[in-house]
Amino acid sequence: MKARSNCAPTLKLYYSIPNPFHVLARGGMARIRFAWATPPLDEMKLTIHDSAGRPIRLLTYGVLKAGIHEVFWNGKDEEGKTVLPGKYWYRITTSNRMFSKMMTVVR
Repeated sequence: MKARSNCAPTLKLYYSIPNPFHVLARGGMARIRFAWATPPLDEMKLTIHDSAGRPIRLLTYGVLKAGIHEVFWNGKDEEGKTVLPGKYWYRITTSNRMFSKMMTVVR
């Protein structure tokens, strides 16, 4: 995970890049970028959820410094399996706020 030192006044979740996201079937190295801005805050986590709302992958968890952060996802769930094509949600959660955005996974 990378962080830039720009100070963020509010929590903001940016759009994923690329979207739609093309996963590679046989262990390829495709990846999607998620970015968000945080003010100084308490614990936060960024998760991926399937279309039914079930969490399938925890991307980051912890207390972060203020600034713009980014993390990459390779299209795999917690068990290391490549996810199926479809609609997914990425969600940032803190103790008092939650933001989500939708992304599409294709082959």
